[in-house]
Amino acid sequence: MAGESIEIYNPDRVCEISVQDLEYREGMAVRVYQPKGTGPFPALLDVHGGVWSSGDKTNAAVMDRALAESGMVVAAIDFRLAPQHPYPAQVADVNFATRWLKSRAADLNADPNTVGAIGSSSGGHSVLLSGMRPHHPWYNSLDLLEELSGSEADATLKYILAAWPIVDPHARYRYAQEGEKTRLAELSEGYFLATAAMEEGNPFQILLRRE
Repeated sequence: MAGESIEIYNPDRVCEISVQDLEYREGMAVRVYQPKGTGPFPALLDVHGGVWSSGDKTNAAVMDRALAESGMVVAAIDFRLAPQHPYPAQVADVNFATRWLKSRAADLNADPNTVGAIGSSSGGHSVLLSGMRPHHPWYNSLDLLEELSGSEADATLKYILAAWPIVDPHARYRYAQEGEKTRLAELSEGYFLATAAMEEGNPFQILLRRE
């Protein structure tokens, strides 16, 4: 808002924080790490890894707490997991959670104009896809809750922190097959179902296709 003072991020600061569990959509939990202070603070979405099929919002709790203590609102999300929920379910959840975080920013003492995302491993894959295609109809398919439906928030991200992300799931799948890493190959198949999907939902190939 015009005239509003925005908290300047200083990674060397140490803030007291509060931690609360909320739902960002029905049945989907988010753990919010919130600095205590004047704010509004910059905001970060955390998307965990787990080969698309395991893990939860507590995977990076130590990191999330440390980031919040340095003066960031951190929202670590649960999301739908494979094989019950194949591609693009997780990317749609990340897209939705980004819009939710922006829509709820005032309630969380966060600045909606600063929202970025961090994702590790398969979480990095989902974050990259959502960030590269924030308006893709497959990813932007979930509507915000009725009370937030008037929000103009979109799923664009100011920045992405990709920690050992799976940037080319098809190449990783071939590597798993050739290296006889059966479990890794099966988990990839459980999420993507077909190699065509591994090529379509592929950050590296998206760049090569100049989308």
